[in-house]
Amino acid sequence: MSALVTPDGPASGIRWYLAPLLEWVAEEWDHLLGEQAYTWAERPDVPAARAVRDALDRAFAADERDGDVLERAASDWYARHGLRSAAAGGIVPDLYIRRFGDGVEISWSGERASFAPAFLETDCAPGAVRLSREEVADPLRAILCWAVETVPSDARAFSHGRERFVRAVEATLARAGSDERSTAAFTP
Repeated sequence: MSALVTPDGPASGIRWYLAPLLEWVAEEWDHLLGEQAYTWAERPDVPAARAVRDALDRAFAADERDGDVLERAASDWYARHGLRSAAAGGIVPDLYIRRFGDGVEISWSGERASFAPAFLETDCAPGAVRLSREEVADPLRAILCWAVETVPSDARAFSHGRERFVRAVEATLARAGSDERSTAAFTP
């Protein structure tokens, strides 16, 4: 999805904490796989990475009252669908996940994180792909299950504690198993 370039040349990756990203997936599961519509006036076929950026640009250019309403709507939607919203200072792609029809859209802006070191450049063009729900849900489910099985019981990386994270994952998986919108994502 992206290549990183440092003053020393290409980097093979960046290390960061997974806990905030895992918590975000567990907490936002229903939104990621179930919410398609934007909460502001926008064409539904516009990829999320572009729609959020365009909405925020319009919000900052609008008068205060209208701009505040649009900014809040786009920011709230971003928190539910934008991976970077959960990065907790980590340098991750500006990537969005949302339901699109019977599938899932993953889109990205290619923009470098504003807080990334000045020397760090990303080499990623903006884009979007539409996949089946299973192609997105199965890997997300697998990473959540891996975290529950692997993370030590005394881990402190989770913002509200590991046990709360485990309960959130279990609730997400149980809800997905009983919710018609998510059942297809968990059926082998």
